[in-house]
Amino acid sequence: MFRNGAPTITSDRLTLGPVSDAHADAFMDVCATDAARFPGGPRDREYASAGIAMQAGQWTLRGYAAEAALAARNRARDTLGLGPPRSLIDPASTPSERVAPRLGARNEGPHRTDVFRIVNRWRPPGREARA
Repeated sequence: MFRNGAPTITSDRLTLGPVSDAHADAFMDVCATDAARFPGGPRDREYASAGIAMQAGQWTLRGYAAEAALAARNRARDTLGLGPPRSLIDPASTPSERVAPRLGARNEGPHRTDVFRIVNRWRPPGREARA
């Protein structure tokens, strides 16, 4: 089902790679629980299936909180030559809200998403900053 040339990003303790069928099944199971409340859940398997497809696409285009975000941010900057990506975080997701400043990001305030939810937009440090 999922086959692509998505990159694999590694850090000292972490490997982030493309989505597989096993990932999709696990994701759909989690989406049915209260653990999925911040990204809009709980959701049924059909809705979750569309979500995993979207995530696979996002991974192809552009996970362990601070370490994953830092590895992805550094790859975007160093390998792809992109500017630092912004984070859109539900203010009720306090673990995510704690990760952003650990990476040097600053809260730019409320942002309305395309599904009319209000989240906080966090801007990471500029190109000159490097973790």
